[in-house]
Amino acid sequence: MSDVVIRANNIWKKYDLGVIGYGTLRADLQSWWAMQRGKEDPNRPVIDGISPEISVDSFWALREVSFDIRQGEVMGIIGRNGAGKSTLLKILSRLTAPTKGELKLKGKVASLLEVGTGFHPELTGRENVFLNGAILGMTKQEVARKFSEIVSFAGIEKFIDTPVKRYSSGMYVRLAFSVGAHLESEIFIVDEVLAVGDIQFQKKCLKKLQDIQKEGRTILFVSHSPGMITKLCDRCIWLEKGIVKSIGVSDEVVSEYVGMTVTTMDNANNVEEEKKDNGRVVDLSNYNNKYGHNEVAVNSIELLNAVDDTFCVAWNEPLHIKLQLKFSEKINDAEIAFGIATTDDVPVFTVRSSDQKVILDVEKNETVDVVLHIPHTLRVGKYLVLFGISSTSKGTIYYNSGSVLLDVSSQGNSDYKTNNFGLVHCDADWQIL
Repeated sequence: MSDVVIRANNIWKKYDLGVIGYGTLRADLQSWWAMQRGKEDPNRPVIDGISPEISVDSFWALREVSFDIRQGEVMGIIGRNGAGKSTLLKILSRLTAPTKGELKLKGKVASLLEVGTGFHPELTGRENVFLNGAILGMTKQEVARKFSEIVSFAGIEKFIDTPVKRYSSGMYVRLAFSVGAHLESEIFIVDEVLAVGDIQFQKKCLKKLQDIQKEGRTILFVSHSPGMITKLCDRCIWLEKGIVKSIGVSDEVVSEYVGMTVTTMDNANNVEEEKKDNGRVVDLSNYNNKYGHNEVAVNSIELLNAVDDTFCVAWNEPLHIKLQLKFSEKINDAEIAFGIATTDDVPVFTVRSSDQKVILDVEKNETVDVVLHIPHTLRVGKYLVLFGISSTSKGTIYYNSGSVLLDVSSQGNSDYKTNNFGLVHCDADWQIL
């Protein structure tokens, strides 16, 4: 394998629903062992001496997944919910076996899949450090040697002898991550754990992972944040419906992924389809809004002055954006926020309708078109479009982050200076005295 520490060769994983699951471990083991030997399931119900036909639903969580990861590399894994990311991590962590295919790992593996698993609420932080370290494969001597460093990293020195049931959720996850982050392993598998704690602790986690990489160790990092993937990872695997859609340099794969996750609308035939490029009108009627209780839905977002019927605007042109909103209940104090960020999650600007004293007063089942005219000086590149709706009485009721990609193009304009840097273009008057 030379310097290749992880090699996945044609990995498939199938799940059979309803095959086992009789409520006890003993029964499940009996059923599994019978299946391995080609015997009849002893726990399957029998009617008049005949085993009834039981329908079994099967699906392939992973199909033909192949890749190599080299020592010291940080590999990102990105994809929608249900794409197979967690299944792949469980196979790489040896928590489950592939249905077929070959996996080769070189070195000890540390998995940070669910931080805090194994913590006991009645035990103190000190006791849980030793307990969780043992669960993760550390010896008592290893934990003792790193104990001060673990506690200091979590920032809970004053409370280390307090039962963790009295910890805040932030203290709990900080301590749990700290234990896992101090494992002595050649391969680290990390699943969304940088979402734990506050902003300062997240920065500390990121620096810790970067230090791990500098030590020559390998990291697999799963995140729904395109910005975190591009910031941390050298390369990236994009999974879609259990297959590898793309693998390559993080910036390129993430840019492709963000573009493809947008569902566009064919205006001529009113047919939804997925395309590589954003259409001028982006259909968001099926967007899964995690805020509120569906008081409002954004049916679509349209770039009115788009270039070539794509979600692209010339670099020196303002943004003319139309949002179509549908309210499922009466709200008399709704405001809209709109923003732009880079593809690595750096905010560029935000505007709010309330800044101009524009507040929506809408009736139940009313559909409203809102048009925003936004002058901008964005430099050529790709940006994430962010927008949300809130009210004084209900708080945030809708937020959409990163499902729409804006492309700012020079369109052959000779006035655009490619040798300038930064996110925005700035005109200046020079004077020599």
